Amino acid sequence: MLFVGDGEVSVTEFLNVMEPIVSQMEEEETPDEITHRMWEVLDVDGGGSVTISEFRDVLEKVGLTMSYEEVRELFAEFDDDGSGALEEEELLAFIKSSI
Repeated sequence: MLFVGDGEVSVTEFLNVMEPIVSQMEEEETPDEITHRMWEVLDVDGGGSVTISEFRDVLEKVGLTMSYEEVRELFAEFDDDGSGALEEEELLAFIKSSI
């Protein structure tokens, strides 16, 4: 696992961290079950979408830091409807792309 050491987590570093976690979860759960559990953690306000702020807040709680711009770029890649937030189906696509 390669980390730059600049105090922030890049999209690539984040995906590298997530890969073994998701792989281990896949041994016990289907991708839909994994996504749903992640969704429950990420959708802090229960609003049906995960905003950049919610995503960054959850990362900070587990000791990871991504800049607003890095998260915005990540969201833009998977935000199919252009809402500026991720819905559960878009999160599933994100997870599948990382494994």
